[in-house]
Amino acid sequence: MLIVFPLNFLRLFSPALRQAFDHVFDPEWVHIVGHLGLYAALVVLLRILFHLPAKPLTVALIAGVILILGGTQEYLQLIFKGRPFGPADLFDLQVDLAGGALGWLASSFPGIDPSLKRSARNS
Repeated sequence: MLIVFPLNFLRLFSPALRQAFDHVFDPEWVHIVGHLGLYAALVVLLRILFHLPAKPLTVALIAGVILILGGTQEYLQLIFKGRPFGPADLFDLQVDLAGGALGWLASSFPGIDPSLKRSARNS
C-alpha cells in the first residue's frame, strides 16, 4: 500500500509537515532512490513470499505488477497534482522498472532464489 499512496498528500495537513516533506523529498535524487528502493524491495518480497523462480514468465509477470502499481501510483499523484501525464511520469515508471530489476538481481542468490535452492538440493 505504501507504494501506491501519494506521500505528497501528507503536505496538506500542516505547514510543518509540508516543510519537512519538502526538505526530505524535494531533491530529485531522493525521489529516484525512493522509487528504486520501493520497487526493489517489492520484487525481493514477491520472490521470497511466493517462491517465484527465475523464468521468463516470472520476469514478465513481475514487470506487469510493477507497471500496474507504478501506473496506479502515478495516476493518484496526477489526480492530487491536477495535471496531465507527462515525461516525468514516464521517467518514474522507468525508474520503477529499474528498481524491479535491481530487486531481481538482489534476490538472485542461492540463499534467496527458489529456483537456485532446488538446483542446489538436487546436486
